[in-house]
Amino acid sequence: MLTPHLAENIANSTALKVFPALLLLSILSVAFFMRKKDYKKAFVGTILTIVFFMVVAALNLHPTFLRTTLETGNSITVYNAAASQKSLEIMLIITAIGAPLLLIYTYFAYKVFWGKVEIDENSY
Repeated sequence: MLTPHLAENIANSTALKVFPALLLLSILSVAFFMRKKDYKKAFVGTILTIVFFMVVAALNLHPTFLRTTLETGNSITVYNAAASQKSLEIMLIITAIGAPLLLIYTYFAYKVFWGKVEIDENSY
């Protein structure tokens, strides 16, 4: 099912047309590097495919997330779906405290479980 309004943002801007091209190149790079058995580069190509797909989807949806068919003023946009300024400030503070704690915990867990598993008489 084709919805023409989804491609309007990219079709109307020459600068944004580079992102679908990068998406296509990243998809082709995965196939190319898999054929060459260069799995690290294929993995990077897969990551880039996901990133460029999300960028293209975001560009297609901006600024209207859900377009109404009834009245044009009732569509859900980025601006009327956003949280209030105060709740965004609270979430910024929570993230500023929580993200470093998460990184410290991840580093600690990585260091604790680092190394090769040794099988001995107490192992399962």
